[in-house]
Amino acid sequence: QYIMAGLPVLSSDLPQMKKIIETYEVGEAIDISKEQSIVDTLKKWESDPKLIQKYKANCGKAALELNWQAEYQRAKNKLLNF
Repeated sequence: QYIMAGLPVLSSDLPQMKKIIETYEVGEAIDISKEQSIVDTLKKWESDPKLIQKYKANCGKAALELNWQAEYQRAKNKLLNF
């Protein structure tokens, strides 16, 4: 939902979330059990507006692939080629 809204993602480093974040470069996946990781990442984002702009732009690109219409089409194609 953050990606669809064009908002950079700050997420736990669970494998599936980390994969999406790194593949599309839409934010950062961190160890949320360490408070300092959260603080450091937010400070980094605050001090680097170009990084935020990059993440926002990449959200727009990722949203073209990560949506229900695209998922439906991929599933439909798989079924037709089964």
